[in-house]
Amino acid sequence: MWLITGITEDEIDYLWDTLEPLVKSALENGGSLEESSSIRGAILDRTMQAWGILRGDQITGVGITTVEEWDKGRCLTVVALSGVDMVEWLPEFERTVRVFAAANGCKFVGLEGRRGWVKELQRFGWKEISVKMYKEL
Repeated sequence: MWLITGITEDEIDYLWDTLEPLVKSALENGGSLEESSSIRGAILDRTMQAWGILRGDQITGVGITTVEEWDKGRCLTVVALSGVDMVEWLPEFERTVRVFAAANGCKFVGLEGRRGWVKELQRFGWKEISVKMYKEL
């Protein structure tokens, strides 16, 4: 059984040594331009949310979200997601963030990440709407 639970800013200092390698992995694999220290700061500032994915009392994954204001409505965006046995807990994570998004007045949920997420999230009704590309100078 999987438990997806919000991690408060008060818990981050205590749990960061466990969470940071998972956050770094998600950022590196997703080609993010963010660093884990910025994510930690945003969680502490309450501009991002941390989600622990637990099997029993063991943290096996982490998700990081942020609420963004857009002209067409608020969007809860998943900016990092990493862990083991993801195929098993992804449905529960997806449901949990949808419930959180709706409770916080969001009209949309979104994800920034690598193209492989398209196939994974289409089964939950998500659709690809754009591609972001970068070139380092």
